[in-house]
Amino acid sequence: MGRRKSPTQDFVLAGSDVTRAAAWRSRSDLWHHFLSAGRSWAIVVRGADILTTGAGNETRAVRVPLASIERALGGPPGDRVVFLGADVDEFSVASVSGTTLPDVAAYFAWIAPDQRVLAAALGSAMGSGGGASSAPTGPRREDATDHTTWQPRRPGRLDDAVTAGRTRDALREATAGLAGQPEGDFVPLRTAGEFLGAFDIGLALPAVALAQWHDSAPFCSSCGAPTAPGEAGWLRTCTGCGRDHYPRTDPAMIVTVLDDSDRLLLAHASHWPERRYSLLAGFIEAGEGAEAAVRREVFEETRVSVGEVEYVASQPWPFPASLMLAYRARAISTDIQVDGVEVADARWFSREDLNAAIRSGEVHLPMGSSIAHALVRRWLDG
Repeated sequence: MGRRKSPTQDFVLAGSDVTRAAAWRSRSDLWHHFLSAGRSWAIVVRGADILTTGAGNETRAVRVPLASIERALGGPPGDRVVFLGADVDEFSVASVSGTTLPDVAAYFAWIAPDQRVLAAALGSAMGSGGGASSAPTGPRREDATDHTTWQPRRPGRLDDAVTAGRTRDALREATAGLAGQPEGDFVPLRTAGEFLGAFDIGLALPAVALAQWHDSAPFCSSCGAPTAPGEAGWLRTCTGCGRDHYPRTDPAMIVTVLDDSDRLLLAHASHWPERRYSLLAGFIEAGEGAEAAVRREVFEETRVSVGEVEYVASQPWPFPASLMLAYRARAISTDIQVDGVEVADARWFSREDLNAAIRSGEVHLPMGSSIAHALVRRWLDG
């Protein structure tokens, strides 16, 4: 399945081709129903990493048949799976009643399985002819392969490229030859996201967000008692006081600041790799509107005042739980003064200046999956 086509199509993580079917999450028979259906799969996540196969623009999320997971575990996977959605439209989801679920393909996330169990599940999938797969419409048949000694490789060159602040072409070059085996590699979603199709993005984003949330929320924040997952992985309930806990989302703003000459304001944070510049961004504080946060953050970090603020788009950034709200703002002052602590440098760039700085290596843009990268590229393209 190709990239989605929308006004935000250059925002790599901005959308999803997956129907989440949230009304089914309370069904206790979800796993067993779709296991019996025989054409449902789970992607595999470990923290903010996903198991992928392929390289460059051919990168795909590996999908393991539910039956292979059951065989490897000797039973249901318990609380380490999350229901992500199904091949069904929302109208059909709403029309399901009583005890009937439709015979459609469904998708789950399998969170950080034991390495031996994962190897056994992959071996079971290949050996049975089911085929661990990356195809959106179902598993692709592969030659039988012995995965009993499989170990995921860490794609060092990809991580190094991102750490160095490399641009889109460099990231594509860095992924060439990685994750080439059918069993794949665990790759950070923030770097792999640029190369995944819309269907895989729609699965991977909630999978990564929920995997990190489950790992960070084993105890109740009210009474300290253990929490237990429910609602097919979208809820944790305290076993002591009974309080329900839901995945958190932290709103943050990011802004394209332009002056009257249409120059772009970019900044270099003190903790970033050398020469990386990006748009100004920050978390929206309690009781604060997003537009107010734009004006506050820009002034705090650069002493530049902005007037008009216009909303552009949003993009989830589950590292671990942000929702980036993108804005465009017009500066009413241009003198820059950074604090030297949080922000080490900030500069105004014309398009000619920034293109030259990128070509010379003086400036590295953010990673290609980020909304910052897309916003800067939009401005560069005029």
